Amino acid sequence: GLDATQNQKAIEGVIAHEIAHRVLEHVKNGKRTCGAEREANALIKKWGFKEEYAQASKTFGQKVAGTIESCKDE
Repeated sequence: GLDATQNQKAIEGVIAHEIAHRVLEHVKNGKRTCGAEREANALIKKWGFKEEYAQASKTFGQKVAGTIESCKDE
């Protein structure tokens, strides 16, 4: 879905988020929970990607309720 936008910051936010999953070893451990999503979001914000995170959230939004993709930050 990254090709659905020309918003560079949104794309950077998604990529940073996915890298955070790798750094946090969520992929290695098969951790696909809302907690893991929030952890990845918190880490990219700590890395300085707050604007990119906001743009990614705005551009790609939330997914289908009840799925891992529908997790929201608390």
